[in-house]
Amino acid sequence: MNDKMRAEFLSGSSKKTAVKSFVKTNAETALKTKPKGYDGGHPDIGLLRLRRFTVGTKLTDAEILDAQVLRRVADLFSALHPFIACLNRIVLPDPDDEDGEDEDDSEDDDEEEEAESEQDEESGAEASDT
Repeated sequence: MNDKMRAEFLSGSSKKTAVKSFVKTNAETALKTKPKGYDGGHPDIGLLRLRRFTVGTKLTDAEILDAQVLRRVADLFSALHPFIACLNRIVLPDPDDEDGEDEDDSEDDDEEEEAESEQDEESGAEASDT
């Protein structure tokens, strides 16, 4: 968690306090027990139990009405960029992963074959009508 994100979204607290606050904020949907394969004494067990990862901040009316509101919002998104990039690395497949590509390609091939088969059937039906 970078300093800019802690400053903007977690009141500038220390890393340890920020992690505790983050876990508390997202605790509503957390697992009741430790995830399978992890020791209950794992140093990051609080984070490992989370099912969602959300952060937020409140903007005052004055901030929203300020002429520089777009700059403020851009700064907030900039602070979130490393967090979003980390989440994307976790949940999105690596494009260089050959196994993932093979699975996707085989599904695409199956869909293409189905579409071709349907087209052939339609062509055959049209030919028999003439």
